[in-house]
Amino acid sequence: MASEVFGLLQPPTGTTFIAGHAARASQIERIRQVIAILAKPRYVHCGGSESDGHTDTTYARLRNTATLELCEEDYRGLTVTARIKARINDAAETVRIRLRNIDDNVTVAEMVASVNVTTLTEYTVVCTLPTGTTRKTCEWQMQVTGVGTGYGIVGVDYAL
Repeated sequence: MASEVFGLLQPPTGTTFIAGHAARASQIERIRQVIAILAKPRYVHCGGSESDGHTDTTYARLRNTATLELCEEDYRGLTVTARIKARINDAAETVRIRLRNIDDNVTVAEMVASVNVTTLTEYTVVCTLPTGTTRKTCEWQMQVTGVGTGYGIVGVDYAL
C-alpha cells in the first residue's frame, strides 16, 4: 500500500550515543511508524459462497474456499481470528462452520454454536494454531442439520 512507506530502523551510532541514554526523536518516530503499520489488522479472504449451498449433515469441505497452511511459529505474537459469515435457507435447520487441521484431525476454530439465521450473519472465533514450526493444512468445513441448505463466506484476521 502506497501510504505505508516508512524508513528502516537503524541503531544509534556516533560519538554522541551512550548506551542507556534516551533514544533520539527520529528513532522513536520510526518505531512508532513500524508499530502503527504492523498493528493494523490484516484480513485474508478465504472464499465461500452465498449462492452455492451445502446440504451435508456431517462436516464436509466448504466449497469455493482456499486451504490455509498454518503453524504457531509463523504467527508468533499475533492473534489469528476466524471471520465466518453464515446463513441457512430454513430457520428450522442449523448450520455450523469450522476451520480444521486435516493433517492431524484437530479443530483450529469452530463456531460456538450452530446458527439458524436466514440472513448472512458474521461470527468471529479465535484460532488455536497448530503447535510447532511445521505448517499444517487447514480447510474450512460446514455442517447442516436436517434438510436445509447452508451458505458460508470465510476469512481470517491477523493482528497484534
